[in-house]
Amino acid sequence: MFSSSIRISVDYLIIGCQGAKVNTYDPGSNNGAALIFKRTGITWSLARVVRDPAGSGGHALGSSVSINGNNIIVGAPNASSNIPFGGYNPGKGRVLFLNIEE
Repeated sequence: MFSSSIRISVDYLIIGCQGAKVNTYDPGSNNGAALIFKRTGITWSLARVVRDPAGSGGHALGSSVSINGNNIIVGAPNASSNIPFGGYNPGKGRVLFLNIEE
């Protein structure tokens, strides 16, 4: 799934992709991602791809995104750190807080 959540700031565009298959060691997993685009003049370029730090599938990272200045928040509602091998645990989740410039 592409663009499940989109937020825009003056010079940044964040696109959440909760179904993205970005896990390099398990190409079948859909752990999700968030794409950060930066505007320079009239051109938008991909500046960064935020991936699930746990690297497990099914976390739906990017299902929600937000931006405030240089700070972004990316949600992964299906993430759970207490289930091995990326299992699904309803009611658990993860929120990543990031600075765009880092």
